[in-house]
Amino acid sequence: MLLVEQLNLIQKVDDSLKSATGKAADSVYEKFSYVIEKNSGFKTISAICSILNGETDSVGIDFTPVQVSGLKYAPITSCDVERSFSRYKAVMRDNRQSFKIQA
Repeated sequence: MLLVEQLNLIQKVDDSLKSATGKAADSVYEKFSYVIEKNSGFKTISAICSILNGETDSVGIDFTPVQVSGLKYAPITSCDVERSFSRYKAVMRDNRQSFKIQA
């Protein structure tokens, strides 16, 4: 999925949460906003997306044009990486008996 499409999904979620009503919706939106604002990587990837869209130039970004264009399909989540770390952690345990796959 294109980086632009991924960030558009995040924007749609933001808009939906912002327009939701109720105490629970307010709590969810507050948490969502807090996480997004705290994440400096999200700010960087948003700036790169703006460059890819032609909305801004590369002011404030320490990437070359080749690097920026290489991020066109960059994922904004790292779930696959976290999942693989969990799986490989089991391989490195001291108490493992063998490398057989257990179902």
